[in-house]
Amino acid sequence: MTAKEFQLRFLPMQPRLYRLALAMLCVEADAEDAVQDTYLKVWQQADRIDDMENAEGFFVLTLRNVCLNMIRSRRGTANLDQTNNMMEESDTEIQWLIEKEDLITLRKAISQLQPKARSMVTMFYFSRMSSHQIAEATGETDANVRSTLSRAREQLRDMLLKHQKQQK
Repeated sequence: MTAKEFQLRFLPMQPRLYRLALAMLCVEADAEDAVQDTYLKVWQQADRIDDMENAEGFFVLTLRNVCLNMIRSRRGTANLDQTNNMMEESDTEIQWLIEKEDLITLRKAISQLQPKARSMVTMFYFSRMSSHQIAEATGETDANVRSTLSRAREQLRDMLLKHQKQQK
């Protein structure tokens, strides 16, 4: 595969990969780095891509692994400074602060999930992938993906309820 063919075929995936990376990493610069690393890793294996049934799934799986490695390397340092960039302007400053606090709380809760659950939640809710697409990308069964998502939703609900009680 030539560089031009690679670009034509896979560059259109960049916005989707970026959204997924941003949802997993919460930092714009890290998300950009993760996408760039993913393209580099896949390009290094470009000769195998033509033989793959699901090249997009391979990209998503590679990105997931890159993001998980980045998360592991900075373990314990949840960087939420970049959430300001994700907030839309609100009508009032109070409403904006409430929305920002909710986003921070949700991101903290997601970051506390196990890596497998975190990546599946991110793919499902932020990248809008179906459970079937997640299963293809991760090599898990569709039933396992649905089960993991269900347990993750329960854990998130419990964490958010606990946080809400602590705020009262």
